[in-house]
Amino acid sequence: MALSTESMIDPSGPLVSSLVKEHLQHVILYLADGIQLCAAVLIGLAAAFKRPVKVINDAAMQALGNYKHGKMLFLGLGTGLGSVMIVDGIVVPMKLAHLPYKKATYEDYVGVRGLKKKHGKKRWRRHVVDVVERLIAALEPDDVVLGGGNVNNLKELPPGCRASDNTKAFIGGFRLWANADGGRRPVNKARPS
Repeated sequence: MALSTESMIDPSGPLVSSLVKEHLQHVILYLADGIQLCAAVLIGLAAAFKRPVKVINDAAMQALGNYKHGKMLFLGLGTGLGSVMIVDGIVVPMKLAHLPYKKATYEDYVGVRGLKKKHGKKRWRRHVVDVVERLIAALEPDDVVLGGGNVNNLKELPPGCRASDNTKAFIGGFRLWANADGGRRPVNKARPS
């Protein structure tokens, strides 16, 4: 099951505000993309569908679908910049998009704003290469995957990267459910012989 950001509860809206103000016994989950969701909503969905519910952001799901081994960095070039590391099978969502870069943030340069409004395709491509090189140098991944809807706007991939498409998110979803502990267990654990 996928939940889009449009269907989430507005964190500044009256429902969340009143829950917090009234000190009700609800747990607020902070999802990797910064959206707040009441645990009660997840419980309600599970009850409505009579099935367990897991929530994971789109970048993490696509990263899971692309993971092979070791330390993988996934960067989703879409509306913004999705970022996930998977280290020895453990999914680690990150917020690299909001780190400072030049006069703004990484997301402002390699997200859709940089592509369509601020810089144009040619300069956007140069910024993508620069950002990817910086993140590779800082994080030292074994594997780098670029995905998201705007990866197709690259004429060629930055050195050391491979491309993905959004269909890998389906594989990620299957892998998430294959791990009974919610995706925190390594996804490619070797079977004993």
